[in-house]
Amino acid sequence: TTNTSIKIIKSNTTNTPFRLACWSILSLSFPKSATTTEKCDRISSPPRKRLKYSTDKEMSDEEMDTSPPSPVSSSSLISGHNNEDFRDINQTDLVRLMIQSLQHLGYNQISEQLEKQSGIALQSPEVNQFCFCIQNGDWSKAEQLMPHLHISREADILAIRFLIYSQKYLELLEQKKLNDALQCLRMEVAPLRQPSAKLHKLTALLMCTDVDEMKAKARWTGKDEGRKGLMSAIRAYVSPSILPPPFRLPTLLRQAIELQTSRCMYHNEKSDIQGSSLFVDHMCDRNQIPRETAHILTNHDGEVWFIKFSPDGRRLASAGGNNKILIWDSSSPSFPLLRVLPGHQLDVISYLAWSANSQKLLSCADNGTVRVWNVEEGVCTKEFKNHKDVVTACAFMPDGQSYVSGSNDRTVVISSLSGNILHQFSVARVNDLAVTSDGSTLVVVCQEKKMRIFSLIDKTETSIPTAEAMTSVSLSADNRYILANVVYVAGKVTETQMWDVQMKVLVQKFRGQKQGRFIIRSCFGGFGDSFVISGSEDNHIYVWHREHGTLLETLEGHTKTINCVAWNPTNPYMIASASDDHSIRIWLRTLPSPSPSTSSPPSSSSLS
Repeated sequence: TTNTSIKIIKSNTTNTPFRLACWSILSLSFPKSATTTEKCDRISSPPRKRLKYSTDKEMSDEEMDTSPPSPVSSSSLISGHNNEDFRDINQTDLVRLMIQSLQHLGYNQISEQLEKQSGIALQSPEVNQFCFCIQNGDWSKAEQLMPHLHISREADILAIRFLIYSQKYLELLEQKKLNDALQCLRMEVAPLRQPSAKLHKLTALLMCTDVDEMKAKARWTGKDEGRKGLMSAIRAYVSPSILPPPFRLPTLLRQAIELQTSRCMYHNEKSDIQGSSLFVDHMCDRNQIPRETAHILTNHDGEVWFIKFSPDGRRLASAGGNNKILIWDSSSPSFPLLRVLPGHQLDVISYLAWSANSQKLLSCADNGTVRVWNVEEGVCTKEFKNHKDVVTACAFMPDGQSYVSGSNDRTVVISSLSGNILHQFSVARVNDLAVTSDGSTLVVVCQEKKMRIFSLIDKTETSIPTAEAMTSVSLSADNRYILANVVYVAGKVTETQMWDVQMKVLVQKFRGQKQGRFIIRSCFGGFGDSFVISGSEDNHIYVWHREHGTLLETLEGHTKTINCVAWNPTNPYMIASASDDHSIRIWLRTLPSPSPSTSSPPSSSSLS
């Protein structure tokens, strides 16, 4: 390698920068003999610039200083040892974690040098010996070293001894040494005064016909993995300062990255911890939010009241003031119209709901009917009339074989697709409803100042009082949170509220949107449901950060009230909005602009 590099240098004698770069590589790869101190302390001066005479005759190579620069150690760039930056950190713990990480990375010699130079050890020699005994099955020696673990509670000491000798017992069974195993059980395990159920479980293993049966009943994977598990179980009883948890420094770094990600207002993608740089803080820009109009869909000949993406994100269903349901191909860059479902004759379609498999669609109308559609074939397969008034909301049950519907007739009905009414709840005039993805809970909001939560298992009801009535409701993907738009009251600020389903408490308020005369719908969206989005009567779309409640974006484009918004569940960079201006807008994120040297006219490919 050296000879090859020298040849390259000689062949480029007129290219001084190239020669200096090659010399630098050679110096780094093959440094001249010098002590470590000399190498670290040497900082070479930059090479002299090439001078020109008045005759414009350049200096010859012999007159130039072409000697390679001396290698510079990064430690030589630090002026002194200043511990001020570490004043808030336990430096002893930091060094111990550095030693542990070096060992895990395989730099054992460097970790030993760090221990010697710092005078700090990862663990005491006795603790190291204890770990070695566990690893190699020297059980009696490990028990003798237990006092060095500094465990104060007698019960914890007995628990560790029980773990150790249970491992010994299992290994003897694995080796088919039944007499030795029985002796261990009687003389070493039984006297430790542990719960009788644990002892009976171990005793029953003696009756197993073969080793595989024994392992299955004991949920034990064998000697090697068993010893690793034993060490992990012992750590639960020992102070981490005595026996540090493994991979602690990577765990702290991972937590730091996750915390920065959670605090990033615009983060909208799966976190790549392995690809994250440790040299810069995590920060996303606003281009992570879909805020550019990519398509304006004008096929509706009236106001558009409702839109919903299919669970697989490949279709968008829309409906409104006319009697048509439109199905769009959201998987295609051109977002074409796939088919038109003829609807409910001359009735207004107020609500749509997809089945979990994205193959069926429910539609509600003001004539009290609910229709079931086969989306791929574009035909209505069922029509039900279980209500005496306008059907305002509906949802498929997770199995796709039944559905729930709510109406202004003050009832919520659960019906099978075969036409049987499975259950009926008496409520107030229904505004909206939602079913959890596991089918266990039904949330209903009515024209009243409370939220009703029904258990679909035992059909019991829990009510949460609210300050005002709610007009719409949606659930987060994890079923943990409810998002509800609140009826406007004169003199009060319009807001969208987020409630914790389990705790039944209000956890966040989102403000800025306008809602007065009309039903405005909101939803969760983005990767991990990190955002909340809502339509508004001021013709804008509002986007907030879910956890912090911060208003991030106000999207403009529609010319009338935006009734409904939807965030694609599989594409975090796609939003749809429906408006009284007879249009649906599809919003995508803007990709970074190309560099000036490679710039080109804008096109649809700049959106994703």
